[in-house]
Order: sequence, then C-alpha cells, then structure tokens
Amino acid sequence: MKRVIIIAMGFAALSGVRHVRATQFAAEVVSYKPGTGFATDLSTGVGFTNKEAIIGAPARETPGEWGGPITPFSPPYLREQILSIGQGGEVTLEFARPIRDEALNPFGLDFIVFGGAGFTITNGDFSGGGLTDGTLFGQADGETRVSVSADGDAWFVLNPEQAPAFDAYHPTDGGGDFGLPVNLVLGKGDFAGGGLAKLAELYAGSGGGTGYDIAWAVDAERTPVELGQARFIRLEVLSGKAEIDAVAEDVAAARGQRPTYLVGTMIELPRAALRAAEIASTAEFFSFGTNDLTQTTFGISRDDSAHFLEHYLAQGVIATDPFVSLDQDGVGELVTIAAARGRGARPDLKLGICGEHGGDPASIAFCHRAGLDYVSCSPYRVPIARLAAAQAAIGTAGPDGD
Repeated sequence: MKRVIIIAMGFAALSGVRHVRATQFAAEVVSYKPGTGFATDLSTGVGFTNKEAIIGAPARETPGEWGGPITPFSPPYLREQILSIGQGGEVTLEFARPIRDEALNPFGLDFIVFGGAGFTITNGDFSGGGLTDGTLFGQADGETRVSVSADGDAWFVLNPEQAPAFDAYHPTDGGGDFGLPVNLVLGKGDFAGGGLAKLAELYAGSGGGTGYDIAWAVDAERTPVELGQARFIRLEVLSGKAEIDAVAEDVAAARGQRPTYLVGTMIELPRAALRAAEIASTAEFFSFGTNDLTQTTFGISRDDSAHFLEHYLAQGVIATDPFVSLDQDGVGELVTIAAARGRGARPDLKLGICGEHGGDPASIAFCHRAGLDYVSCSPYRVPIARLAAAQAAIGTAGPDGD
C-alpha cells in the first residue's frame, strides 16, 4: 500500500543533527579589531565585542525569557553568542588542525561561517506559521573579505568574484548539521514564500551558514593559488558591519563520510511541468512548489489576490481559494502530467509538494491519487496532514479530503 509521507520542519531539522561526525570549529582568536560602528546593546551601550563568542560551535538555542531554539527565523542575538565587526575591523581565527581543500565535500566547500542574520517573516505569523519573502534582517550590510593561511604568515584572499559576503545569506538552523553547507546557488527567489518546512527542505539537513572553498584563494595579482589546506581564517569588514557566531569545517569528505543525497528540482512553472521528461533525465526528485505553480498557472499574485479572490468566491467564479486548497483541475493536471512524464523517463523519480497545500486534506488526498511520495507542511499542520494521509491510504478520503 502506497503511503504519502509527511515532512515537517521539526522532524527534518532534528534528523540532520549527527553527533558522530566530529565537526571542527575555530579554537582560538589570534587577533580581533572591532573597527568602527560595531553593534552595541541598545539598553546598556556595551559592545558585542566578546571574543569568546566566536569560539566553538554555533548556538543551537538562545537562553532566557525571550529565548528559544535557533531557527532561520530566530537567529542568535546575545553578546554571549555573536561577535560584531565594524568597518575596518577583522578577526583572525586558528583551528586545532588544518582544514583541507577537499573537492569531494558537498558543493566543494571547505568551511562555513555562521552569522546573526535571519529570514524576515512577512505574513505577520510569529507563532510557528511564519512565511518569508526571502529577505533578511541583521545581515552584513557592507563589503567583507575572507582570507586564508596555512601557517599564519602567508595570507591569500579568497577571490571576491567567487566568495560571497559572510553573514549575507543562509541563516543558522540550530537543528541542522553544522558540518554540512547549504547549496550556495540557493538565493532569495528559492526561499520566497517559504515557511520553516520549506526552509528545512532546501537546507537538506544543513545547519546553514555561508560556505567557502579554499580553492578560491588568489595572490596579490589575482592568480589562483593551490594552497591545499588552511589552519588560519581571517574575516574582514571593509564597510558596514557584520556579526559572526562561529566558523566550522565542512567535514563530510574529510572524515571519509560522503553524504547520501538526491539531486532534484522544484517544479514551479507550467513549462517545467510540461517538460518533465527532459528534466527527469538529470533530476532524481521533483518537489512541486504549489504556491508558485498556482500563481503562474492562474497568472495572479498570491500577495495581490486577497483583494479580489473573496469576490470570486462570493460570485461562484471559483469554488475554493486556490492558494488554500489545490486547484485540482488546473494546477493538479499539471502535477499529474509532470508526474507521468517524469516517471516515464525515470521510473524511480521521487515526487512531492512543498507549500501551504501540504497541510490541506483535500490537497493531500489528491497527492495520494496522483502517486506522489510525500508532502511538506508546517509543524502545526502535521496532525491534520497525517490524518488526511492515513484516510487517503485506506481509501476513505473523498475528492474533497473528507
């Protein structure tokens, strides 16, 4: 009997914590210059200049009355958790053992910088159902530079054309693996419209942070340098300011443990659904981003639709809000077509949906009939989703999920 698997942020994030992997973190602050304009406590005026804050692992939770688990929506913010660097400032870190330039690491990245940025909640729901448009708060607001050294004497800058600003994206997920980087190609558009469940899916078990490759090192003439390994890392802020929580080594290959993963894609455009056979020749899974697929199929913006959809519903133009319950006749047909064509090219193709529809009983019943493997939803909708999936599996759910 086929089952629809429910993926929730809480489960996905916790499963990413793998204590058997000895992730290495910065062991010593060699030097620190706070620069100008570094962050200060609003109530006391004390600077976020505690060097010890950057040593060891990133924070997994924030203590105190206003604390809680660290998530991409709730980053670390205490003086004990983050070190601030202002314009013209820098921090130089030493690791207990060298970090290898390891091409077999995920995405070829060798170390990860964790900061104090967080995704902005744009739907006003701060109780667990928050959604983001992909923008950040608290991120580095200027130009940064990352340099590496094998011995602490000869330093090489990571090519600015390749190295992103630290603390500029991929906020920390305290439930993830701090030795596993996020795919650097994922940006604002990929996270837009997502809640914790979608963020966890895109992070794929990672604890977040910004990843760097030692192979990006160049000399003063911008000529690539084959450094091989680095024991020292220097983080400089050329303009603005930035907050840093920790720096970690990517240990996936360094410990002889290459992660098992599938390479797939989001299907969020009608053309992508129609060209599913071609896409499945290289993709091992499809995750139907039903929020965006609904927008592009109807040709309407979810943000703007609230102004007129209620009139459509009242006049009987549409039976249900397509952003609440999946439009099975239109968007659903595209999903069905893509599933058939994709599995025609790759029979073992994994299929699922990611969006608010993942917690809607009628949408889950449709996913079961369409042969999908999983749905992704926010944690607070898991009980409803599990019940709907169970009803679909035993054949008691009607077309409306009842």
